Amino acid sequence: MVIKFIRKIWIVFILSTICHIFNFLGPLKYQDIVWYFALIFDSITPLSILILTYLLFKEKRDAFNLNIIVATLFLILFNLLDVVFSYDIIGAFEIPIDSLSFVGMGYFTQAIFFSLAFSFKVKMEAKENFLAKEKLTLQILKLETERKKAAEVLLKHEFNLREERHKTIIAQRKIIANELQDSLTESLMAVKYLVNDQHKKTHSAHETENLIEIEEEIDLIFNDAKNFNSFLTNQDLFYSNYVYDIDAYLNKTKLRFKSLNLIRINTDYNPELIESLLPINISECVYLCIKECLTNIIKHADATDVLISILFENSFCNLTVADNGKGIAPNRIQEGVGLNNLKLRVKDLNGEFSIANNSPGSLICIKLPLN
Repeated sequence: MVIKFIRKIWIVFILSTICHIFNFLGPLKYQDIVWYFALIFDSITPLSILILTYLLFKEKRDAFNLNIIVATLFLILFNLLDVVFSYDIIGAFEIPIDSLSFVGMGYFTQAIFFSLAFSFKVKMEAKENFLAKEKLTLQILKLETERKKAAEVLLKHEFNLREERHKTIIAQRKIIANELQDSLTESLMAVKYLVNDQHKKTHSAHETENLIEIEEEIDLIFNDAKNFNSFLTNQDLFYSNYVYDIDAYLNKTKLRFKSLNLIRINTDYNPELIESLLPINISECVYLCIKECLTNIIKHADATDVLISILFENSFCNLTVADNGKGIAPNRIQEGVGLNNLKLRVKDLNGEFSIANNSPGSLICIKLPLN
């Protein structure tokens, strides 16, 4: 309520000024009444200003308060001089300045100091705004620092989780590698020994040729198992230095299938591009996908011809395997274990896998990113 009253104090200034002017220019019989009104208004003015000064003082606006007090003192001083000379309290002195001039000087001086007070107010508000912005900036920086610390804690926690997961995977891989070493590789060596022993005993050229083919196939399986075992025991979880020679495998498979009168394998690829562009992990995937596709074609397709194409386009390796067999039944597309293994292997490398029936036969398309 006090603040609302002080905001409208300018009305009192105007009424006080009107009373003083009427006291100077109006009829003599009304001067006493008008003087009392002027005294009331002049009393209200410093009282309200003192209240305002107290309220501002609580907000610690010292420079602002000082100028308001000075303006109030000047207003009171010139009002007192107006009273003295208006009623000739000191009649012996004759000063050629009328009472209205004293009031005018009072308001003029008051205006100067109130203007100074207003300038200090603007300056203080600007300073307060600057300090508020500075404080806000510091808070933002503090929050950003806390956010970075929280991010570092999360990254450290994630790193620790990955380390634990890494150790767990290494342990599991070692178990699988030991199982592979103890069962599969030893069984392969035993089979190779039996084939070699039979090879020494046979006297038929046809049987000898077949046994040699079996020995070569066992050696190939043994090398793949050995390479897979090396990959499993690699603690860095990276691929081993073993390079999957796709060209040598396809050429050897062509000759073997031709000699056994199984399937005619046709190829479309550039061996130099395969060697220079394929990373080890992509090379392994292409190699194993080709083997899986050929195995499925031999077991299920009843095909006579297969076309294997390896092309490179826009940082992608496109592997296509097409045959002229009887195609793939819909339930085999969804339920085949070998096909699901292919899909998972390609998915792990962020690749794309699709399979469809061709006329005749089937078509498998694999797209792998080289990066």
